[in-house]
Amino acid sequence: MIKPSTGSVLLALIACQIAAAQVPTIVRDINPLEAGSSPMFLQVFDGRLYFRATTDDAGAELWLSDGTEAGTVLAEDLSTAFAGSAPSDLVVWNGELYFTAFTSNEIWKTTGGVGNAVRIASGLRGLGFTPFSSSMLPTDVLVFAGQSESTGATGLWRTDGTGPGTVAFGTFNSDSSGPSPRGFSDLSGTLVFFASEIGMGREPYASDGTTAGTGLIREINAGPIGGISDVSGSAAVTLNNQVYFPGFASGSGRKLWRSNGTDQGTRLLFDTDEPVYDDPEYLTVMGDAVYFLAETDTPPRQLWRLNATADHPTQLTFAPAFRTETCFSFDTVVYQNRLYFPRTDETNGCELWVSDGSETGTALLKNINPGASGSFPSFVGIANEVLYFSALTADEGFELWRTDGTEDGTFLVADLNPGSGIGLPYNAAAVLDGDLYFAADDGTRGVELYALRTMLADVVFDDGFEETAVDPPAP
Repeated sequence: MIKPSTGSVLLALIACQIAAAQVPTIVRDINPLEAGSSPMFLQVFDGRLYFRATTDDAGAELWLSDGTEAGTVLAEDLSTAFAGSAPSDLVVWNGELYFTAFTSNEIWKTTGGVGNAVRIASGLRGLGFTPFSSSMLPTDVLVFAGQSESTGATGLWRTDGTGPGTVAFGTFNSDSSGPSPRGFSDLSGTLVFFASEIGMGREPYASDGTTAGTGLIREINAGPIGGISDVSGSAAVTLNNQVYFPGFASGSGRKLWRSNGTDQGTRLLFDTDEPVYDDPEYLTVMGDAVYFLAETDTPPRQLWRLNATADHPTQLTFAPAFRTETCFSFDTVVYQNRLYFPRTDETNGCELWVSDGSETGTALLKNINPGASGSFPSFVGIANEVLYFSALTADEGFELWRTDGTEDGTFLVADLNPGSGIGLPYNAAAVLDGDLYFAADDGTRGVELYALRTMLADVVFDDGFEETAVDPPAP
């Protein structure tokens, strides 16, 4: 128990410490010019943060940070070219960090620290690294779309972390309709993905990790126009060892499909000639259900919930002015067992909405930017049980906001770029030791690495009492 004589002093000290912790601060001015270093591809590994940053001296290279200015340093300088190696697709697997040196067309891995990267493949770019295990392979592997430097063709590759163990497999030939393959899902040893075949377009494939065991699941749409779209929001999700995805077929249009990786187990879910459930987009799994946007009998599109065992989805929104075109993105996130998403209704612009999976539990959380224009929320990350996102207001521009799931607990964290300037030009973020790290622009130094210290643990005061600070209440 805190002694009454010191209680007020301790509370004041705690309040000051918390307030200081909740103000985002720059970790390091990596590129001390107005252009900034543009941190991206943030990935936590070996207790530190790894990311791409660009400087005038080295170009775009791999950096690491322990959260301090002195501990934020260049980890690898892999290219002598002016642009640097431009590392991307950072993924942690089997105790190592893998990435593609994009401009030099190489695949690397590192055990962490400075100068420990090892090249495992040359003349090859890796996209979409996905861990995969199969009874047909002697060891676990990373599967990825590998693009050949010499031909420009993209095919299916795997690596066991060694040069000799980095090989192409599969027999399809990609066309020029976009990166292929993509959208990997592991169904307990069966890899489902979407790939483009010359003369057939993009369709669903399955693989056990070998060439003999890789093949077309089903041609959703016969002919040169594939059944799988490349448009934004068309990504697949996995629930109960099955893949749900939007698929197009002549005669039925673009509908919701489901597959277990076999031809027999791949089917159109709602076979109807009416414009119901048309153009499903932005699929998200929460609990034992898939949530998505789709049309109703009369436009516009609405939010739906499909339980894994249900024959038809349940409509959750009914607003007549729900228009996807008024939001830049329908990025969604599951937080505290509720779905958070941007939405426009008949009176507000694109604002932050929340759903518990029921019609009555689906509603506007807060009208952040009153009026028809909206705040266009986009999610940054969850740290110390708080959801952080970027949002636009007329006075502050795009800045960092937070919510605890209540209207009163939804508020601006800081106006990093004073006035209507854009403080968060893009969402690149990661959580390290409970703190949120993200790319931000203060209007003078360009985009640099910032940290929001969301936790203050083990704060020891002079009287010997130990306190743990928590997030402050809304202002």
